[in-house]
This record gives sequence, C-alpha cells and structure tokens, in this order.
Amino acid sequence: MWSSVSPWLEGIHEENEAAVMIQSAHRAKLAKLRVEGIRAENNAAVRIQSAQRAKLATRRVEGVRAENAAAVKIQTMQRRKLAIKQVADIRAEREELECSIVTPEAAYAAAHAAAEVEAGAAAEVQAAEDEVIQKAAALEAAFHIEGKPHTCSLKPSLRFRERRV
Repeated sequence: MWSSVSPWLEGIHEENEAAVMIQSAHRAKLAKLRVEGIRAENNAAVRIQSAQRAKLATRRVEGVRAENAAAVKIQTMQRRKLAIKQVADIRAEREELECSIVTPEAAYAAAHAAAEVEAGAAAEVQAAEDEVIQKAAALEAAFHIEGKPHTCSLKPSLRFRERRV
C-alpha cells in the first residue's frame, strides 16, 4: 500500500517543490520591483533635496556677495571722503605757506601801503583836532561875550596832541 501511494506522493512532492519555486521566483520579482520603486522614490527625493539645497546655497552666496559689495561701496565712500579732506588740508597748508612767504617786492608794497594809511590817518586826526580847537575857541568866545567867566579850557592839552602824533 505504501508503495502505491508513494509514487503518488512523490509526484505531489515534486509539484509542491515546483510551485514553491515558482512562488519564490514571483515573490523575488515583486520584491525587486518594490525595491526599484523605493529606490526611484529615494532618488527623486534626493534630487529634489539637492536642488533645494543648491537654491538655498545660491541665495546665501548672493546675499554674501551683496553684503560684500555694499561694504566695499561704504569703504570706497569713506576713503574718498578722507582723501578729499586730506587734499583740502594739504591745499590749505600749501596756501598758508605761500601766504607766509614774503618777497622783497611784497614787503616794500606792504610797508608803502601802511605808510600811506598812517599818513592819511594822521591827516584825518589833525583835521579833527583842528576842528575841535575851532569849536572850543568859538565856545570860549561865546562865554566871554555873555560875560560869564569860564572855569575850564576847552582846548586839548599838548600832551594829548603829542601822544596822538
């Protein structure tokens, strides 16, 4: 009895092994497809993340470049301002030196002009003193005419004249 069942079981056993192998091959194929899908999704995610990181890095670099450009512009303006001040100081110093250098001709002209001014001023002072003396004499005459004695002289003293001249 076992001998007649045994070939039948052996056939079933062989069929089972064949079915298991077919199922195993099918499962392997499905697993490979699933792994390929997961890898494709991961690769797509990696590409998206990479693109996003590149975009952020580009923005960051552009911001740094803009900051550097602004800093360079500010430094340029400050250096320009400082250079203009230094040039102005140098020009003022040079002008001061040029003004302080006195040539013989300039010294003569200055002395001559000062002498003319003093002569004109002395003449004006003399004319003013003469006018005061004339007014004082007129006032004295007016006091004497009215018969009132006067107690002070309205003429300027000689010492005053000597100091002015």
